[in-house]
Amino acid sequence: AQAHVSRITNTVTVGLALRAVMFASCSRCLADFDINLNLSLKLSFPVSKTEPVIDLDPQIREEIILEYPIKLLCRPDCKGLCPKCGKNLNQEKCGC
Repeated sequence: AQAHVSRITNTVTVGLALRAVMFASCSRCLADFDINLNLSLKLSFPVSKTEPVIDLDPQIREEIILEYPIKLLCRPDCKGLCPKCGKNLNQEKCGC
């Protein structure tokens, strides 16, 4: 993670670049694979004398969840599992 923090009058602005590798399972064949996460965020927070610390975790978590794909695939042409015998059709054909 890289961050650039600045304060202008009553607002703190955080520019954040996140790079990570996430572990996932394919939605079609259930194979495990890695996803590269590259996310750039710009967050703004009001300055408050009663709150001397700004917690970035909830906003960062929300942005990662919004960026996370709905259907994770190990590759675009994944054939998935046979609905009858359960064999991984990417590795072998089944006799069903």
